[in-house]
Amino acid sequence: MTGRDRIAFLFSAQGTQWPGMGRELIADDATFRSVIARCEESIRRHYEWSLSDELAAGEDSCRLHDPRIVQPALTSLQIALTDTLVDRGLPPDAVGSLSMGEAAGAYTAGMIGLDDAIDIACSTAKLAETTLRSGLMAFLAASWSDCTALIAGESDRAAVAVELGRQLTVISGEQQAIRDILERASARGIAGGPLPLAQAYHSPDVASLGAGFIERLSGLRSRRATIPSYSSVTGSMQPVMTAAHSWQICSAPSRFYTLALTMIADGWTRFVEITPHPMLTQSVREAAMQLGLTVDVHPVMQRGASANDCLAETVQRFRDGLCLS
Repeated sequence: MTGRDRIAFLFSAQGTQWPGMGRELIADDATFRSVIARCEESIRRHYEWSLSDELAAGEDSCRLHDPRIVQPALTSLQIALTDTLVDRGLPPDAVGSLSMGEAAGAYTAGMIGLDDAIDIACSTAKLAETTLRSGLMAFLAASWSDCTALIAGESDRAAVAVELGRQLTVISGEQQAIRDILERASARGIAGGPLPLAQAYHSPDVASLGAGFIERLSGLRSRRATIPSYSSVTGSMQPVMTAAHSWQICSAPSRFYTLALTMIADGWTRFVEITPHPMLTQSVREAAMQLGLTVDVHPVMQRGASANDCLAETVQRFRDGLCLS
């Protein structure tokens, strides 16, 4: 089996969640339900809310928009999806992670245990308990360099935050500064808009929260990855997970498109996106087109589709393909 036959799991960040995203698999899959129960017990060391209730809640009662809930819930869902795929005979050979998807990615790569992954997610959630000036994140249909030019002179109020494609970038910072930048971009014919995120991650706005974040992770237990793990902080492989690196996941620019180019250049061409709804699939396809290569990238879940059917399709598509290679 060559490197191109192997499978990489991709983990995305906030913004992919939806009401009831865990309900079907909690009811129908014993492995998924068991892992969610373990994650819930781990979260209880930090918060009193029920993970299973939040993952099953419908539109009227869903609280996945709450920044104190969404990251632990999303990380737990990603861990449970990973362990369910492994249980069904589809283990990953590498991982690549965008931003806070790296908590579940590090767990999957063998760098940290479940409790440590939940600790990272909950430390991120606790950032929302600190009062900051009103922040905002927004996407722009522009390159990283063009966005850098758009925010010139406002480095204390805004930052180029996330690279998702050659012409898709996220900016982050003080709310009014980001709205002003969106207006300037629109005047130049650049499409863009705000994102439903509670804080200005990957920007100067969160810089003051670093010491508390790292202190909360002082007991983090890390070991070297057992499979290649690619981080969007560097756009390259990250063999260990430290408290300082965990903070960079939240605060430093996130270069996922660079990560995708690197992984594909390293020979990874089969990807499963471990998210409740696709966020990274198009970025990977675009990176492959830039390199003149073909990739197979598939999300394990999609909003509005049966989670059982999506999971079964993913296993059949990738596990059976491996057996035939």
